[in-house]
Amino acid sequence: MDLSNSKHLALIALAVAFLASIAPGQRVTNDTLNFPSSFTTGDYELDELLSVTSILAIASPDDGSGNVFLAERQGRITIVTNLENGETAPSPFLDISSRVTSNSENGLLGLAFHPQYETNGYFYVFYTTNASGQATDRVSRFTRSQNDPLLADNESEFVLFDQRDEAGNHNGGAIHFGLDGYLYVALGDEGGGGDNFRNGQRIDKDLFAGLLRLDVDKKPANVEPTNHPAIPRNNDDVAPFSIPLDNPLVSHWQDAGANRDSDLRLEFYAIGLRNPWHFDIDPLTGDIWLSDVGQSSYEEINLIEKGGNYGWPNREGAHNYSQNRDVPPEFGALIDPVFEYGRELGSTVSGGVVYRGATFPELYGAYIFSEFFFNHAWAIQWDEQSSNYQTTRIGSFSSVSAYGRDPQSGELLAGNIMGGLGILTRTDADSDPTFPETLSETGAFTDLAALQPEAGIYSYEPNLPFWSDHAVKTRWVSIPGAEQIRYAQDGNWSFPEGSIWIKHFELETERGNPDTRKRIETRFLVKTNAGAYGLSYQWNEMETEASLVPPEGSSIEIPVTVDGQVISQTWQIPSRQQCLGCHTPAAGYALSFNTRQLNTLGTHEGQAENTLAYFSRLGVLDTNIASTQELPRYYEPEEESATLEERARSYLAVNCVSCHQPNGGTPSSWDARPHISLDATGLINGIPANNGGDSEKRLFVPGSPENSVLLDRMAARDGFRRMPPFGNNLTDPAGLSLLTRWIASHGAETLFQEWQALHFSSTTAPKAASNADPDGDGNSNRLEFLTDTLPLDPMSKWTPQFTRDQDALTVRFSLIPGRSFVIQKSADLSTWSDWEADGNSPQAASEQTVDALVRGSLLNDQDEQSFYRVTVEE
Repeated sequence: MDLSNSKHLALIALAVAFLASIAPGQRVTNDTLNFPSSFTTGDYELDELLSVTSILAIASPDDGSGNVFLAERQGRITIVTNLENGETAPSPFLDISSRVTSNSENGLLGLAFHPQYETNGYFYVFYTTNASGQATDRVSRFTRSQNDPLLADNESEFVLFDQRDEAGNHNGGAIHFGLDGYLYVALGDEGGGGDNFRNGQRIDKDLFAGLLRLDVDKKPANVEPTNHPAIPRNNDDVAPFSIPLDNPLVSHWQDAGANRDSDLRLEFYAIGLRNPWHFDIDPLTGDIWLSDVGQSSYEEINLIEKGGNYGWPNREGAHNYSQNRDVPPEFGALIDPVFEYGRELGSTVSGGVVYRGATFPELYGAYIFSEFFFNHAWAIQWDEQSSNYQTTRIGSFSSVSAYGRDPQSGELLAGNIMGGLGILTRTDADSDPTFPETLSETGAFTDLAALQPEAGIYSYEPNLPFWSDHAVKTRWVSIPGAEQIRYAQDGNWSFPEGSIWIKHFELETERGNPDTRKRIETRFLVKTNAGAYGLSYQWNEMETEASLVPPEGSSIEIPVTVDGQVISQTWQIPSRQQCLGCHTPAAGYALSFNTRQLNTLGTHEGQAENTLAYFSRLGVLDTNIASTQELPRYYEPEEESATLEERARSYLAVNCVSCHQPNGGTPSSWDARPHISLDATGLINGIPANNGGDSEKRLFVPGSPENSVLLDRMAARDGFRRMPPFGNNLTDPAGLSLLTRWIASHGAETLFQEWQALHFSSTTAPKAASNADPDGDGNSNRLEFLTDTLPLDPMSKWTPQFTRDQDALTVRFSLIPGRSFVIQKSADLSTWSDWEADGNSPQAASEQTVDALVRGSLLNDQDEQSFYRVTVEE
């Protein structure tokens, strides 16, 4: 009989009998929770914060300062240092009014800050000028002053392009950095009317009537632009920017021979635009919303696609226009706008932004824009029921000439052309949604002291908790009525409106002592008809009640004893806007509620049961999950049964995936989703959005933790800001150790692949496999690699020598630099332990191969027969 198989079958029978004993619990509907989940769009207006004239662009750098920069038409940039109090810096940040022409539709039209502005001080402007002796549209880079962060160096101008423009209107002028790190530039059709310069469908002439996409960092893989008189070149014939390799025209240009004198304008990302005065890049999804001013009949809002053609002058809005230009086949069929309006509602669309604040949950994710002359304001939102965008009029905004966001709260800001910076408010403040003021009023707990949840609120614990500064967390969930969650194995689950997740935080005031736990806060995440919102309740000192935290969040100093020393730990309760920064649509809103997190053994209805199977059995999921054994799950850092990579990928997915995935709202190129291959993540030698000024840095450098920005971010070292950006102030030692070991060990794996390629010209051929022995010398390829011998030469073999001299054993072998060696002993060739002998484990002390000699006694051996071996590891 095969005893191992009989044991395996016995265990299976026991498990089946156990599951059969679980009572089929009845799902209970909760009717006590007191949170609104559906909001009605109301009327809104702009409340003036300060008076600044002729604002044409609003922008803020990602530097943590909270400063808002206002680009004024005449050529000045003003810094708002305190929005709430309407305070501005004493002097303009930049003043190039002597270079800017501001007649007609001209002026300082665009402003954007480099993603690494905090370290490099770069920002970019679009303005019209006669500096070259003729009227031009110019995009330039300037640099922040080295002496004063509130001043720019006016003489630091570095021109990207300076294009002749024969008319004073239809300049476009908006510029923004996308989540891909590239600079997007909108240009009109040069001016006049009816596309009289014939630029609307031209991709082989000038940089007009389209959206450009430029690589201002000149990444190595990208290409030089084709020659054009508007683009300067240095003495080495190098342009000030490169063309992203995946821009729509690059492959066509390469197929035609990649001639630098080609007329193809590789800069184009989209074409067929008349006067794109403003556009916005959604900071969470990267979607590009662009408003295009019409000719005589229609204004339009476009959702930009790479390679999209938006029709001008063949179309105005979704309607045929009088012109019929040849359409470039490289840009495909004409694309209709998401929304258009006729002259009965206005004549000049002002543009807008995607709302990502927390004050108006009903508008979250909506594109908000307005009409310049008629002052109508609208919101465009995706409607799941109709599977289409719906547009709603939301108020009247007077002559808006620029839109932006408060960098700290995400609230909508708007500039009036006549002077004034405003912030979005409700016309009727009494219509603001109301939330429970205390934890008792939420209806979540029958007993607040015991944290006993109400009926229909179910407890659960994920496989791998998000790192939260040593906090101990408890979780519950409520799914409304008989509604079900739409299940997916790898993708996000889809949750019904009214789903609520509760997470409670406690902190040990003496680290490592559970008896010293202190209640800190309890958070709620509510799924709405439009998205989600988060609220936090902070516990009082007596831990008898918790109160609603204001929208801006709260900071608490907590004395904590660590190794006998009392330190002050800062606990940050996130703002409501920060909650939405992680609980994004791309992340599925509820970060700990998915297949990999819930595929774990939990306690439900007083018995042990897999949490995924439990929620399936209750009917909370729309899928019957009878077996969870083959489904993926996450692994904890210390879970030695899983590989190092499985544990590391689990950690990255849980702590990073809310941002680091497609449409996750981060400029970084890597993808933390757990179901894709490691190569597909873009981590290995990936280019970081910020290298800290060190060109050797990469996201993940195999075998080199010190050059891996991933670890710099986790540890907040070498000038890097901590990641994740919210929810923690301390470094996770277990997580940092895990990823450090993974990166270090992956270096050996990369070297092994290079070794395979060197000796076998392949990493996948059967004879190149790790456990193969192509020369038949008894040593596998992996051992040949570790011991620096030749895999195709049976005479090249690493062999330890064992010599017995009465009651002593001597072991000799060559030590290889960079490898660790341990001599082990066994009585049955099954269970091995380290041999207790002086000098074990021997290590190479230099970069040269030397011999190890280890001698030990055999007197303590109790077995008549013992076996010895030498293990080799990276």
